[in-house]
Amino acid sequence: MDRYDKTRVKVVLLSLAKPRIQPAPPLLKALVGQTVTLPCVVQGEPSPEVNWFHNGLPVGIKDTSPFRIQHVSMADKGTYQCVARNSAGQETLEIMLEILGEFLLLNTSLLQLK
Repeated sequence: MDRYDKTRVKVVLLSLAKPRIQPAPPLLKALVGQTVTLPCVVQGEPSPEVNWFHNGLPVGIKDTSPFRIQHVSMADKGTYQCVARNSAGQETLEIMLEILGEFLLLNTSLLQLK
């Protein structure tokens, strides 16, 4: 018989990685009525939770990336933040959205001079 008792130990290794957000353009411009896509490509372990903010206020959409705004209006201009968070930390990406105004199509006709 062995002098030493054999003990089995199960070791579980948890891999933690702070969220990382892929760089994106800091400024996007759009015309009123267009659809705008705000990118936020996130990596991390465990998988980060993503929250969006507009001018510091939550927009109420969680884990949505990219963030799309259809038919933008002047009220949509401002600073958007994508905040990625997990148990290892947090990272924020900030994008400024500038609205250029309405796009007008003018109906022109040829005038005939007599």
